[in-house]
Amino acid sequence: MENTRNAIRQGLSANAEPFTGNSSYNLGGTQGFKYLRDVGIVDAFPLADYVLPGNKGSRHNRAAFFLGGYSVSYKVTYVDVNRRIAKVSFSVHNRSSIESATRPPGLGYTKFWISITNNLNTESGPTSNIYQNFNWNETIRF
Repeated sequence: MENTRNAIRQGLSANAEPFTGNSSYNLGGTQGFKYLRDVGIVDAFPLADYVLPGNKGSRHNRAAFFLGGYSVSYKVTYVDVNRRIAKVSFSVHNRSSIESATRPPGLGYTKFWISITNNLNTESGPTSNIYQNFNWNETIRF
């Protein structure tokens, strides 16, 4: 989310008008190793700062650990150039599946892993998809 906020700040610096955009947090393929950083496992490994780009020490992200990958849309609804603030509405949408619940980091969401878990998907019950939606507003300084 901080990358999304920074992208909004850059957009506000270039344009003082309301605008919309989209961003995502992807855990597919090798991006899945971010999962280890999110849960805090990498803090146990001294070389994690060098292995995981952007780790820079403890950066637990429990929300992303719970959600996994997600997409976010945002809308800048108000801009005050003099005070250098903007009001932004965020909306996160996520679908969790048995693939995301059982995937090993770096392997999840690959064709291979989906073929293994595909038979576990059900229309209802504990292995059915779960949909999460979160909406909130923030004031961002730029």
